[in-house]
Amino acid sequence: MVENDYLDRANIDVIKGQVKMIDVENKKMMVTGYRKPITFDKILIAWGADKNKLLTNYSNVHYIEDRFSHAKVHNDLIKAN
Repeated sequence: MVENDYLDRANIDVIKGQVKMIDVENKKMMVTGYRKPITFDKILIAWGADKNKLLTNYSNVHYIEDRFSHAKVHNDLIKAN
């Protein structure tokens, strides 16, 4: 539980939709329902509690399954550019 204005104070925008494309170099992504690309400084994509994993392993894709994986994601986010 966090305060109601936590996301606003942390300058975090929650965008719901299907990601169609991510351009990491230019820090832009396309999301279903948005006509123009959405720009970002840092991005976190979360798709809920589904246990299905991606078919390909990526070094920058993390799964939060327990407190240890949560701590690893937390530390990686702090170090992220």
